[in-house]
Amino acid sequence: MFTTIPADLSGLSADEIKALLATSRSEVEAARAAHTSGEHKLSKGELAEANAAKARWPELQAKLDELDAAEDADDDDVDALGEPEAEDETSEPEGEHTTTTTPEPTPARGANPALESDTTPPPAANTSGAGRLITTSESMKGGAGRVLESPEKIAAELISAALAGSGTGRRTNVAVAQGVFSDTARLRPDGTLNLEGLTMAEIEREITAALDADPTPTYDMDGYSITSRPVAGSLATRQAPRGGFTVYPSPTMADIATNAVGNAVDIWTSTDDVTPASVKGYTTISAGTSTRYEIYAVHRAMRVKEMLLRTFPELVAIFVNKLEAVFARTAEVQLLQAMYADTTAYGDIDTQAYGATVSIMRRLETLAALHRDSERWADDQAFDVYGPRWLQSGLRLDQMSRRSSSQGVVVPSVGEIQRQFGELNARYIPVLDRASYMTAFNAVSNGATPAKLNRLPTTVNLMVVPRGKFVRMDRGDLTVGTIGSPQRDTALVEKNEAQIFYEAFEGVLRTSNIPAYTITVGGLRFTGQQIADIEMDANGVAV
Repeated sequence: MFTTIPADLSGLSADEIKALLATSRSEVEAARAAHTSGEHKLSKGELAEANAAKARWPELQAKLDELDAAEDADDDDVDALGEPEAEDETSEPEGEHTTTTTPEPTPARGANPALESDTTPPPAANTSGAGRLITTSESMKGGAGRVLESPEKIAAELISAALAGSGTGRRTNVAVAQGVFSDTARLRPDGTLNLEGLTMAEIEREITAALDADPTPTYDMDGYSITSRPVAGSLATRQAPRGGFTVYPSPTMADIATNAVGNAVDIWTSTDDVTPASVKGYTTISAGTSTRYEIYAVHRAMRVKEMLLRTFPELVAIFVNKLEAVFARTAEVQLLQAMYADTTAYGDIDTQAYGATVSIMRRLETLAALHRDSERWADDQAFDVYGPRWLQSGLRLDQMSRRSSSQGVVVPSVGEIQRQFGELNARYIPVLDRASYMTAFNAVSNGATPAKLNRLPTTVNLMVVPRGKFVRMDRGDLTVGTIGSPQRDTALVEKNEAQIFYEAFEGVLRTSNIPAYTITVGGLRFTGQQIADIEMDANGVAV
């Protein structure tokens, strides 16, 4: 699969080594990209072969530098001697005089997890209709179109641009992230097809943010944050080239049933037929007032001192990662708040002394049954349930605490928890960030002295949304760049810093008047308490 690198490089010329090094780099990088994207998973043998090839790159580069240095030295000797009149018989034999240049040491870099082990899962595929490809801009050295697939490479380009523009005050666009949209994500002349694409598109549970890649800690710089955006990934994403959409309200059954002149659907009897004044009712279609949904900008910027840019790029890289994590949190909360504003909030029903799993599943099934009957929805009407990530752990605690006839503790997987929601035609979206309507996170410590481990919250807020009601709008591009310190601005020059900036554009729209809900479930018990453990009355309430 990979070009074999000879063990002995002494017989190769500089051109041959250069070509061999370029070919090896190209093959390994292509294999790495295919492995990460899931297009072609490398076997253990192929991973070992790729790592072995990568380990030979420093040796190839050192040999190439040695040959180049020797060639330069030979050229200098020829220039100094000029045209010899006769061959010197006592000249030094060929091959006894060589010039060796020791290559500069290369700082150790962290290993690429995609090539070191086949246990690292690839990033979740984004099938929601939009992706991003981050490439360098025309203003960068090396030209436009070079793909930047990791935070470290982006940070390196930002550092290079910041140092080159230091003291100029010039704004430099380092890279651009263009949206890659499928055919279903683009507007089409047929409005019916557009509506179908908005409401019926296949939706994945989680999306990876524009700059999200598996970062490799270097120089002991650990602690990278994930930048996944499960809320954005759960929504169908559509490109908004004109900055938004205009949506007309959809009617309900109540809008059709009644009218000033009678019912649109009614019974006509023989008595009505012989009565001259009898008329058949009807309803009139009205377009109604449209609602305009616009995208908004989510911007982030960070200032970095130039000495830090020059001496500690690994620290800059992890700060870029943290900046992206804060962006993901801000953008996710903004989506949640916009969706929550279009839901109906309901308090808890009668407290029931069940375990958390039964309490939550009972409420969701009750809500689904009432919702389906209100508008004659199909039995398989699907819902998305947005709740905190810790609830998955709480449900696992509840179920592992139940009595079991088998030996040992039965610990359900996260996939099993998702399957249980699936039995209710629901999909649980584990939210990583907290919107204002959600119960606050509990701290790790309960505040006692000495410190004790805290418990999970006993109240949870769940946003229950019929799938397809909300759509995420995306402008489809992302600006990445730096701004140096203008020489003529004394105040900025004194700061000796550069500014790294990002800007993205997105929003959320409502496709229909189908109701969505936010329910509060309190008194949660993650202790495995089961129905057989308590006595209930006819209403299912503990006696």
